[in-house]
Amino acid sequence: LWVPIMVGSGFEKIGTIIESLMASFLGKGAVAALYYSNLVALLAFSVLGLSFNRSVIPYLTEQSAQRNFPEFRKTVATGMRLNLLLLLPAAFFFMVLAEPLIRLFFQRDRFDAEATMRTAITLRAYAVGLVAMGWFNLLSRSFYALLDTKTPLFISMMALVVNVILNFTLWQTPLRQAGLALANSVAFWLSSLVLLLLLHRRLSKEGSPFLWRALIAEIRPVLAVAAVFGLTVAFGWPMAQTFLHGSSIFMQALRIAVVAAVACAGFLCVGRLLGIEEIGRITRKLRGLATGRA
Repeated sequence: LWVPIMVGSGFEKIGTIIESLMASFLGKGAVAALYYSNLVALLAFSVLGLSFNRSVIPYLTEQSAQRNFPEFRKTVATGMRLNLLLLLPAAFFFMVLAEPLIRLFFQRDRFDAEATMRTAITLRAYAVGLVAMGWFNLLSRSFYALLDTKTPLFISMMALVVNVILNFTLWQTPLRQAGLALANSVAFWLSSLVLLLLLHRRLSKEGSPFLWRALIAEIRPVLAVAAVFGLTVAFGWPMAQTFLHGSSIFMQALRIAVVAAVACAGFLCVGRLLGIEEIGRITRKLRGLATGRA
């Protein structure tokens, strides 16, 4: 079971090496823009998506061992919904505030304003595939829980081929290194959707196929609260720039923190109104902590 997982991980690294190699032909700063934007995107994915997916694995493994496929299907569907709930707001955040974030994190000395703009565009391209990265990781682990490590391997091979083809298509367009990042995002979306269809077919054989209408119904409120988060960031950032002046690192961080805090508050309030269970738990926990302090 271990060998296909090892080989599949190797394919992912090969894709990263190819992207860096191709970026090296795009002139000064392209490799750095690709590297630093990928670093920020992977930070969000690791903290929000990867950590959650790891916590789901024991449940999937237990349900698979007990052949409790209705609960297995439910756990996967819940995991997909929560990946969307966690990673889609992060993607919107990166798309709107890519430039201020990169300026805050990296713009020093030789990393000038031009490098910031180039890296920010690339980060937006990676943000397009942030949710797909979470889904791909979750669905791969779902197959692992079913003791099927070959299917994710074949899909990783397919993703690598698609990624390379798109790399050669996009790298010399005006997108430049952002085209390489966009190719990565498209490959993740394609591979995650193929994995989802294959898992649906596998569970159908066990009498527990995905209930697509129910899944879509669960996803709708998540899309709504993520949209509220993104719109709050988009409209809040100009206001933060108006009222919080200054170019120091502290003021840059303060503006981003204020916008993020307001967007998170709106995210929680709308999520509670729409009846999203996990957000309701969070708000009740926060209210309990506040009451305890009082």
